Amino acid sequence: MPAACGTASALPELFAANTALFTVGKLMIGYWKLWVDLLNLGHEAQRVIAMRLARIAAGGPAADAECRRIISEKFAAVAAARAAAAAALAAGKGVDAAAMLALAPVQKAVRSNHRRLTRIKRFDEVKLAVRRAVRGAGHVIGRVLRFRARTRRLLVARTASAKAETACSGERPFDPAGAGNT
Repeated sequence: MPAACGTASALPELFAANTALFTVGKLMIGYWKLWVDLLNLGHEAQRVIAMRLARIAAGGPAADAECRRIISEKFAAVAAARAAAAAALAAGKGVDAAAMLALAPVQKAVRSNHRRLTRIKRFDEVKLAVRRAVRGAGHVIGRVLRFRARTRRLLVARTASAKAETACSGERPFDPAGAGNT
């Protein structure tokens, strides 16, 4: 217990105790941030893996390019992470700082892949939607043209049969204006 509780001489002791707790709390927050960052990285990496596997399963030259890109990006990210961790340790920053700095290049690579693959996916979805719309519009236009052609053929056939009937009966054709129908 401090020498004189409630006196001014007890304040430095309390301040020193709170400073030690604050330092421990600050360290814990740093470790928790590292764990949360790793958790987010794992989640985002799983999404990137799923999109890459879908692209590879589609086949073609894009799948071959994606396979080559996977390997080259892994080597580049590991080399950058190793260099960042080594520089942090050489500067005496500690293991926790080295881990945070080593995580940064890997996070950057995963985020850039996620952005690239979602952009491709969105472009493919838009392209597919446009194809469906054009195909649907072409289908509708074709139906309209077929309907017009069918009605034109029916009208021509009816007119020809009406002319043939009036020619056989000897009657004059009906005039809708009423001129000459007496």
